[in-house]
Amino acid sequence: MLIEGDNIMNPQDIKNLSSSSSTAHAEIPDRLRENKDLRYIRIKKKEKKPFEGFWTYDNLDEAIADWDERKAAWEKNGKKGRLPKKPSRVTNYSATDPILVHHLARGGNYGIAAGYDGLAPFDSDEEDRLQELGVFEKLPPTFRVRTGSGGFHRYYYIPDLNGKIVLYDKTLKNPKKTEEALHLGEIQWIGTQVVGPGSTHPNGNKYEVADDLPIATITKVQLLDAISCCKFSGNDRKPAPRAAKKKKSKSSKSRPSSAIADSIPIQDIAMPDNPRERNGKNGREIFGFAFTACEGT
Repeated sequence: MLIEGDNIMNPQDIKNLSSSSSTAHAEIPDRLRENKDLRYIRIKKKEKKPFEGFWTYDNLDEAIADWDERKAAWEKNGKKGRLPKKPSRVTNYSATDPILVHHLARGGNYGIAAGYDGLAPFDSDEEDRLQELGVFEKLPPTFRVRTGSGGFHRYYYIPDLNGKIVLYDKTLKNPKKTEEALHLGEIQWIGTQVVGPGSTHPNGNKYEVADDLPIATITKVQLLDAISCCKFSGNDRKPAPRAAKKKKSKSSKSRPSSAIADSIPIQDIAMPDNPRERNGKNGREIFGFAFTACEGT
């Protein structure tokens, strides 16, 4: 037996205490586990951003190609800043992956990657305002999570969605930046993630399942109709892999006259008066004393 204060704890009490402690860590709800195609990301406890890089890639070769490009840019820039660690494995996981399971058992947070199997979490930062505007009256009930900050994540499958959408109020302004519209939330998509239920917010609050309902499937048309009362920005195309994006350097910008100039012999535009020939470092060369002025100058 174990004596705690004035209370005597028997073996069964100790067993129950151990059992309750063992379930204190984040666990992926069965509702999410139902879809084997969903992918998860490791996040440190009380944080919201993944700590592993390249988690948006399903293919290790593509992740390494991205890293190679970053390394080349880093070296070209004089090795300024931090070069991320070269990926050695895919860093998004299935719900049963031992790496993720061990991470959660040690008290870590986790994120759910958007876009897989059409999953598009609706992140409502201004829940009351969105309710007032009637946005959710036009959408079916679905799996809903209360965030640590007091908002909600509603999970939808939107197979024909093709980009993240950011929502703003048409009339209300951001109280901290009155020149900007009030930010209401986002519909997350490929390349983004939301913190999963059971995780711990930086403020210490838990992300908790509010409505344990099946995840509803809707169309993009239904979504756009529901959010028509909002201003929104979005990207209507799937983001290209980072490795495929190449920025043009200033020196590589095309010059309209270059193709024409390359086809004109130099002597037609820069021939001196009284031309003469002589032996130069690169063979025979033409030289003179004065250039003919262009007509009209």
